[in-house]
Amino acid sequence: LWGCEGSPFVRLVREALCCLELPYVLRNVPHGEVKNRTEFREKYGHLLSTARNAVGAVQMPFLRDPNTGMDIL
Repeated sequence: LWGCEGSPFVRLVREALCCLELPYVLRNVPHGEVKNRTEFREKYGHLLSTARNAVGAVQMPFLRDPNTGMDIL
């Protein structure tokens, strides 16, 4: 799970994963943080809209299921 820890949208996803007792790893990407945002764009930038890629924005939460390879924005 990629997201900003304080985001209400990420919190909803985290709560759902906890209720379902699904293990997950949170990759925290705070606003203004460069390293993880760059890594996210390199790995998953192709899934973002052209407008988001043009300005270097990311969309959170982003959930990747390693068992199925499914990516959910």
